[in-house]
Amino acid sequence: MRRAFLIAVLTITTLHGTAGEAKEFATEGQNTGRLIAAEGTGANAQQLIDEALKKQIGNDFVGAAAGYRKALEVVPKNAKVHTDLATCLQQIDDFNGARDEYQRGLDYDKKSERENLYFLAVLDEHFNKGQAAYEKYLNYVKDNPNGAYFGEAQARIKELSVNVLKTNHLVTRAAQEKAAAEQAKAAATAQAYNDALQLQQDGKLDEAIAKYLEATKGSKDAAIWYAMGTAYQNKPDYDKAIESYEKALSLNPKEPNSKALIKQCKAAKAGPLFESAVKKQTTADEKGQYDLAGAILDYEKAAAINDDGTTRMNLGTAYQANNNLPKAIENYKRAVALDKNLFDCYYYMGTAQEGNKAPALAIIEYKKYLQFAPTGPNAGEAKERLKILAPAPAK
Repeated sequence: MRRAFLIAVLTITTLHGTAGEAKEFATEGQNTGRLIAAEGTGANAQQLIDEALKKQIGNDFVGAAAGYRKALEVVPKNAKVHTDLATCLQQIDDFNGARDEYQRGLDYDKKSERENLYFLAVLDEHFNKGQAAYEKYLNYVKDNPNGAYFGEAQARIKELSVNVLKTNHLVTRAAQEKAAAEQAKAAATAQAYNDALQLQQDGKLDEAIAKYLEATKGSKDAAIWYAMGTAYQNKPDYDKAIESYEKALSLNPKEPNSKALIKQCKAAKAGPLFESAVKKQTTADEKGQYDLAGAILDYEKAAAINDDGTTRMNLGTAYQANNNLPKAIENYKRAVALDKNLFDCYYYMGTAQEGNKAPALAIIEYKKYLQFAPTGPNAGEAKERLKILAPAPAK
C-alpha cells in the first residue's frame, strides 16, 4: 500500500518528488513486489511491476503506465497495481483514466487502497462534480480517521459545505512545466539584471550592457531598460541611452526620471554643435567677418537633436544678423514657446519687426518685454524705441 501511497502524494501535491522521496518509493516498491511474487502471481508479473516502477521513478510515466498495464494482464485484480497505474495516468494528465484506475484499486481492496477515496474526491472536484466530491470526502474522514489526507479532506468538506460549486482543479503537468520554465526564466533574468548592476558599479560598462540586454529578453520590466540607459549614458552613447529611456517610458509611462534623462542626453549630444555655432557667430576671422551661415547650419543641427529655447533664441539672432528677419522671428517665437522665461526674445522680435517695416508689431513686442522684464538688460533701449515709435501725445 505504501508504494502507491507515495506516488499519489507526489501527484496530488507537487507532481515532482524529491530524491529522498524517490528513494523511499523505490524501497517500498521492492517490498510490495516481493509480496506479489509470494502470493503466487508469477515472476513475470513481478518483473513487469519492477520495470514499471523504475520507469515511474525516472519520470517516464508513459512507459510506466504501459508496464503496469502489461502486469495487469497477468494480475488483473491486483489493487495496488491499479492504484500505481492511476498515479502514472494522473501524471500525464489522463485524469479520466486515473479516476477509473483509482476506483478499480479501491474496488479490489477497500482496506489497503482506502486512500484512493480521497484521490477520487480530488478528481471529482477537478471535473466540477462538487457534490460527489463532498460525499467522498465525508466517507473518507468517516472510514479513515488516521488517513494521510484527513486534514485536507476536512478542509475541503468545510469549503464545499458552504458552496458545493466552489471546486478546486488540478494543475496539469503541462501547465506546471510551463510555470516552472517561467520561474526559471524569471530567475535567470533577475540574475542577469543583478550582474549588470554590479558590473556597471565596477565601471565595466560594455559587460554591464551585455547583461542588461540578456535581462531584457526575459522581461518587460521598465527598470531594466532604465538602468541600461544609464549605462549607455555613462559610456557615453547618447543615441542608445535615449532609445533605452524611451523603451522604459513605453513600458511604464509613469517612470519618473526617463524624460529628464532623455533631455540631458539630447542636450549633451547637441552640445558640441551648439558650441561650434556660438564660436562661428561670435568669432571674427582675419578679415573681421563672422561665419553666420555656418553658425545657422550648426544651430539648426543642434535644434534637430535638442529643440530647446536657448538654441532657438541663438538661432534667431544668427538669422537676424544674417538679415533673414522672417526666420529670426519664427525662431524667437519658437524659443518663448519652449521657455517662457526667455524674455529677451520679445526685445529681439521688436527689433526684427522694426527691420521688417512693421512698427505696430514692434511696439507690441517691446511692451511685452517691458512687462516681463521691466529692469532687464534691454529695458532702457526698449523704452527709447517706444518713445520713437509710440510717442506720448502732446499736452
